[in-house]
Amino acid sequence: MIKTISNSNHYRSVFALIAFNCALLAFRMFVTSGIGYGFLLWNLVLSAVPLVISDYLLQADSGKPKILALSAIWLLFLPNAPYILTDFLHFRHLTQTMPAWFDLLLLASYSISGMLFGLLSMRQMQSVWDKNFGRVSNWLVPFSAILSGFGIYLGRFERYNSWDVVSDPFRLIVDAAGLLTELRAIGFTIGYGTLLLLVYHFFNIQPKNHSNQ
Repeated sequence: MIKTISNSNHYRSVFALIAFNCALLAFRMFVTSGIGYGFLLWNLVLSAVPLVISDYLLQADSGKPKILALSAIWLLFLPNAPYILTDFLHFRHLTQTMPAWFDLLLLASYSISGMLFGLLSMRQMQSVWDKNFGRVSNWLVPFSAILSGFGIYLGRFERYNSWDVVSDPFRLIVDAAGLLTELRAIGFTIGYGTLLLLVYHFFNIQPKNHSNQ
């Protein structure tokens, strides 16, 4: 049975990760008297949004129309979870006043936390989809992973945000359509989408119970 974040152990783990990340960032800001890497905190908040949505759906007794609507919103925010991996690009620019090992720890902590939030959220959503849509859900997880890869690309290189779907949908659709034939976008999408899917399947491997003989 899939556990939810409402389980006390998950609550403690999630909040412990958030607290640790905040402490690392606060320490860096205190030492450097600057806000370098401050964007990581906002990215971490965004990475937790899918988890909030999936946890709600897993616990609530929602009808299919509501599940579909919230699944669409969930899918818009899911790329924010693995997106933090790409923040390592900032390492060579911002690591000046702090030891390199500390900034690597900072980036690794935020990246791993974001990925864990995303993986747990995907597992919860698969449970919701299995319950309400049956075998169709087998295709929804790979679809979500690949679409997340494309979403990461839109965020990192095209500088789009999840809410641009509402604030500027026409430009987003036009730009996204134009990227479907761009080799860099295709390679990035397949690469990151496949990585997310493989890690997700590894995340869901259940240890076998060996009975005592």
